[in-house]
Amino acid sequence: MKRLIPALRGTTALSLAGLMAGCGGGLYVEVSDPYTGPPPTISLTASTSVARRGDLIRLSAAISAPNGIDRITFYRIDPGVSTSLGVLYGPPAQLDPPIPVNAGGSVGYWAKVCDSAGYCSESPTVNVSVAN
Repeated sequence: MKRLIPALRGTTALSLAGLMAGCGGGLYVEVSDPYTGPPPTISLTASTSVARRGDLIRLSAAISAPNGIDRITFYRIDPGVSTSLGVLYGPPAQLDPPIPVNAGGSVGYWAKVCDSAGYCSESPTVNVSVAN
């Protein structure tokens, strides 16, 4: 009888596995999303609406990020491409870039915020006119 019990144990385990597979049973794993709030929002302002080539202007971003701020990236719009001006990892969200010496009649700027949950938002473009 002792020899028969180990053999029955293996058969019983296989039978239970077969029953679970036959009735749709199995292993269920739930992965939760750490996202707990709305995505971040960002608005951008410039310290002036008119500046000369080479002048420093202050870009300031107002941010709401319920999941926490991961990074804030400031951009300048150059012909055909956005150029990254700098990355910050928390407040204050301010950057002081120069107006390019080769700037045309205006220079556009925008910013992007990404929160700790990985969600990102972009600001509308702010334009600074270039004085002669």
